[in-house]
Amino acid sequence: PAIAGVLLTAVLLLGSSPPAFAHASLESSTPAANSVLEVSPPAIVLDFDDAIEAAVASVELFDGTGKAIEIGSPLPGDDETIVSSAIPTLANGLYAVTWRVTSADGHPIEGSFSFQIGTATVDGSADDLLARVRSGADHSSDRVQWAYGMARFLSVVGAVALIGVGLWLQGSISRRWWAIASSVFLFGTFAAFALFGAHATGGTLTDALDPGVWREV
Repeated sequence: PAIAGVLLTAVLLLGSSPPAFAHASLESSTPAANSVLEVSPPAIVLDFDDAIEAAVASVELFDGTGKAIEIGSPLPGDDETIVSSAIPTLANGLYAVTWRVTSADGHPIEGSFSFQIGTATVDGSADDLLARVRSGADHSSDRVQWAYGMARFLSVVGAVALIGVGLWLQGSISRRWWAIASSVFLFGTFAAFALFGAHATGGTLTDALDPGVWREV
């Protein structure tokens, strides 16, 4: 009965409605979405309506063929709602930007938009380019999201076992059960911490083992 109670409580905690946090959303960008510029901009600047964690932000730029262009690492702007990445001088043509940031409440959000340099007619449409960029994205982040969810589940199960069962059974709980509950809680907690950086940046499972990502988290 105690084990069933632990699992039931964990499921209820994870399945209950979360608090109504106001996740950040993109307010404006430079270049603006669907804009046509005369010259190449010096940077991609994203301005959100709420604070974000620039340290774990991801910004990518693609040319009209869907090829990635190397750009600078995302840096915080004048305030905590802005992130920017320096870019090289771009030739006339169509470009796509994809981004992924984490709200101050820990919720990752992502999006994409296109812009054009020069007024000449370009091959293909912006919608086609964005579709190619999205379809060619690395979907390993789906595995990271699954692993992150499992780690959080184990952390909650371990916490419920340590606190809840400890209160229910008082001093009758066995040392073996206590050791198992402690191990599950610690493993889940540390795994969730390690995976959060990879989850926030849309990275891979390998990023969860990167001390540099841990430092940013």
